[in-house]
Amino acid sequence: MTCKTCGKEIIKRKTESVKQYTERLYCCHVCYEISLNGKTKHGFHTNSSNPLYDAWRNIKRRCYGNYKNSKSYKNYGGRGITVCDEWKNGFEAFSKWSLDNGWEKGLSIDRTDNDGNYEPNNCRWITQKEQLLNRRNNVFITYRGKVKTLKEWSDELGLSPSALKKRLIKWDDVNRTIEEPIHESNIRYKAK
Repeated sequence: MTCKTCGKEIIKRKTESVKQYTERLYCCHVCYEISLNGKTKHGFHTNSSNPLYDAWRNIKRRCYGNYKNSKSYKNYGGRGITVCDEWKNGFEAFSKWSLDNGWEKGLSIDRTDNDGNYEPNNCRWITQKEQLLNRRNNVFITYRGKVKTLKEWSDELGLSPSALKKRLIKWDDVNRTIEEPIHESNIRYKAK
């Protein structure tokens, strides 16, 4: 059996019955969606286990999810964050933009303006480490003109983030927190 949209072989899923398999007309969700829009070629074949397709599906879920009480929706759609029509209505446009703008497996999508929408001029592909530095709940510390997150300073000092937090609370002074000698018993790992 072959997919009516792309012509690829339809592979039986472990979770579907023989009857479901023999009645299936499409190899993946993308081909099914394309069939609804009347398109027949999409250039970038995918299936539900493709990381780029997953990213596309997840940004739509965060903004328009069925689970309105979920934390994801509350932090995205609940704050008014949307997906541009071009991406919302078709994986093909999102895929093309992603491939043209540095997407690689392992990268995640990031909005440069945290209050802006998912759209080409507000998105980029970044590493997980960069993504963690962009969180709204990060604590930033300025020391001698350098601004870094608490995690970055803790890595540089060879302390755990919780030990650095305790030092900040104890002295309420960034200079003393960073300059005060660290007792050997407080070092959890060596700075890189």
